[in-house]
Amino acid sequence: MRYPKRHRRVVLRSLLVCLFVLGITGGFALATFFGAVFDDWSPLLAAFCGALFLLSLYSEVTGIVDIWRNVQIVPYFRREVGGLRTLWSGRALARYCTQLDRIAENNKVSALSEFGFPNDMCGEEVTWYHPAQGLKTVDAILRLLHIGEGGFEIPESVTLELELLRKALTLAESKNIEFCLLLLQGSLTSSFDAQGCEGYFS
Repeated sequence: MRYPKRHRRVVLRSLLVCLFVLGITGGFALATFFGAVFDDWSPLLAAFCGALFLLSLYSEVTGIVDIWRNVQIVPYFRREVGGLRTLWSGRALARYCTQLDRIAENNKVSALSEFGFPNDMCGEEVTWYHPAQGLKTVDAILRLLHIGEGGFEIPESVTLELELLRKALTLAESKNIEFCLLLLQGSLTSSFDAQGCEGYFS
């Protein structure tokens, strides 16, 4: 099990922010504590800074854990497709993305990650692909997993999500709607308001 490189970079960046915030709040907490113990600083100020540090610690750590554990790869379409609710899936695809990419590359088809992961909700430019390109990759991976020649131990949840992705891409192909793949991170990503974005979720 290995997440995409983009996900690991986001987690690392979040960890650095966490260390910075904890360094600042922890520094104030220590300074006010020693000031209250060895000087005539206000104990209330020390208590406040200590509480602020503990609150920051809880918030930052739970935020990093949330970003690390709640990650999805979902299809994103240039026009509305509808009907399949793929926004609620994609966690297994994210967890095994690296292995699925290797299966695809070893069998001379495009990797899943080649269809993503720029995100217009983060101000990035999205590249759109014809669904037939994605279907070629998904079909190849599914075929190899079904005959047990993928080369990796892949759980059934990955196969089920690949089947759902295949249905979404097949529907998009019938409507000639281009797609890409997005990497969504954090438990709130399944409930955000996508209004104003360039594309649509199915």
